[in-house]
Amino acid sequence: MEMNVTGTPSLDDQLKYPKVDRFTYLGSMLHQEGGCANEVNARIQKGWLKWRSITGVMCDKKMPIWLKSKAYKSIVRPVLLYGSETWALDATEETLLQATEMRMIRWSLEYTKLNHMTNDCLRAKMGIQPMADLINENRLKWYGHILRRETSDVNRKVLNMEVPGKRGRGRPRVTWKGQVDKVMMTKKINPNMALTRSRWKKLIKTNPTTVGPYA
Repeated sequence: MEMNVTGTPSLDDQLKYPKVDRFTYLGSMLHQEGGCANEVNARIQKGWLKWRSITGVMCDKKMPIWLKSKAYKSIVRPVLLYGSETWALDATEETLLQATEMRMIRWSLEYTKLNHMTNDCLRAKMGIQPMADLINENRLKWYGHILRRETSDVNRKVLNMEVPGKRGRGRPRVTWKGQVDKVMMTKKINPNMALTRSRWKKLIKTNPTTVGPYA
């Protein structure tokens, strides 16, 4: 290693970093192949760690369901969905997240699959919306935030950026923008509505199940 006159490593040596195929940046797992598989697995592991840390509440038979619901929504779910605003999930990753959440809910409510309780009924008891709906809401919230920025903002530029090069054969990967457009089409909203923050917030809001929380 070359040393300069001050006895510290030279600039060239300081800029030499080991090459890795994945790393964590701002709490999110980034992989050289792209996609969300590694990030989803990391979120699930951290979500279970957080859930286990409050099992004294979640698995206590004397605790009311409303308290378990509040603990889950304020402590566990934010860990599971951290960074979900930028996720472009495929069907497998979305199913994995939902299955993880339903396992937590079943254990909290002391139900097994032998009880033949549907996921919708269990979510209604906890007063929570489906995981997929909440992820879509987070995406639209971030999308509206970007659209309200100046056109010179780097996020606006990246949003409509086209990557040069020839696309490979086969079905293209799911894109974040494609998923946002699909949800907007379902909700019958358009990007112009995002310019008014209060209106956009109401349009993208996903309410909990209407069966009745804490039933």
